Amino acid sequence: MLTTFNVGAFQVSYVIVSAAWLMISTVMLRSSVFGRVAAYSGILAGATAIGAVALEHTPVIGGIFALLVSVYFAAIVFLAIWIVLTGRRLYQLGQGVSKEETH
Repeated sequence: MLTTFNVGAFQVSYVIVSAAWLMISTVMLRSSVFGRVAAYSGILAGATAIGAVALEHTPVIGGIFALLVSVYFAAIVFLAIWIVLTGRRLYQLGQGVSKEETH
């Protein structure tokens, strides 16, 4: 799939990093350490980012630019949520706070 894009290294790396978000978030979903909101945010961030790159390389259909911008924006929003929630939890783990103490 990556070789058929005919694009630069940035977009290839964007797809690879987005796939990493999907994999990490899937593992987070199965873990009792991280919350479900954080895991699902990462899954949505990865999926929408890959979807945006795929949309960007479809034949131009009327109005697709607005959809493309919306999908990229959604990926950024989901990623921001994932970063904040995951970072907060990792900070808590570093401080020795268990998940039960945060609820």
